[in-house]
Amino acid sequence: MHFIFLITICFISVFIHMLKIDADKKRKYEVIFIGIVLFLFAALRDNSVGVDTLRYCDGFRNTSKLSFLQIITRRNDYRDPFFYCFLRALAYISKDPQIMLVVIGGWVAFSFSYLTYHSKGNVLITYLLFICLRLYSFTFTGLRQAMALGFIWIAFVFLMQNKKWRFLLFVLLGSLFHVSALSFILALPFIYIKKDKLVLISCLLFSIVNFIMGDKIVYHISETLFPERVGDYVDTAMESGTSLSTTFILYILMFLFILFFFSNVKKNDKLSVGKFNLVCIALMISFISQGFPNMFRVAYYFICILFILFNETILYSFKERERLLLNLIIPILLIGQYLILGTSAGTENYIFFWQ
Repeated sequence: MHFIFLITICFISVFIHMLKIDADKKRKYEVIFIGIVLFLFAALRDNSVGVDTLRYCDGFRNTSKLSFLQIITRRNDYRDPFFYCFLRALAYISKDPQIMLVVIGGWVAFSFSYLTYHSKGNVLITYLLFICLRLYSFTFTGLRQAMALGFIWIAFVFLMQNKKWRFLLFVLLGSLFHVSALSFILALPFIYIKKDKLVLISCLLFSIVNFIMGDKIVYHISETLFPERVGDYVDTAMESGTSLSTTFILYILMFLFILFFFSNVKKNDKLSVGKFNLVCIALMISFISQGFPNMFRVAYYFICILFILFNETILYSFKERERLLLNLIIPILLIGQYLILGTSAGTENYIFFWQ
């Protein structure tokens, strides 16, 4: 099913590019129709698709029997109670948990498509990075954070447009669904820092020192800032040590590609240094949380900027013929590794809800 899903997206992209219309309309149509496919694939799935989906469905059924006040006051039972109030509101529309998958799937598809439309570079590659580097699969299981991610993607668009108050508003809205979204507040100062080499070296040094110390720096920071949440994640993972994931290795390869051609991007995008800074933060968080699978998710708020900057690097560093070749090779490589190594997050055996 995943193969058909990816081929459908590729077909839509190729078909739209064959139309004799201006580039802006092509981009708009491509984002709209691929976004619709993303929505349908998430919304029409069975509730067995996704590691935690069944648990969320049980939570939906339980909250539908409670009042909003009961949900808010039972904070020990409902982490991030605003999300469960959101589910309670959905229960007025339908008592079937499928409504939850439909609405969250729609929100993820819309918000990522909004980000894609307002970024630069090849639309298909942006979507394939989102899917084939398994961030899309994660939204099938981490439903609370999926809602938060949607607000963060839109917040980043506002930040690129220098609309700081809207940026802050959407980050705060995202944190109502998953408190870890507050970490994206870091984007506000770092997008304007012009010392990209200093940020890179600082992130690298912090990662190395933390690794040498056996992740103790991350442990103590997490215990201090998030004693009830991230601290638990760290406690669980401390015994396992740090190991590099396949996805993280792909992140590094993309980053090295960006680094090699970054001077070209600097000449064409005045916010490129800020984006580079945020990619450094994303990779640092990804590396220092390798031993802590749940903490790794914090990097998801920043990692979409890696997709955008990677795309911009192709756009500004190569001639048209070279770009066409890369735009052919990269999708093949992404789809190949995705199908061979697995889709992750319990989405491998995809079935529709009526099957």
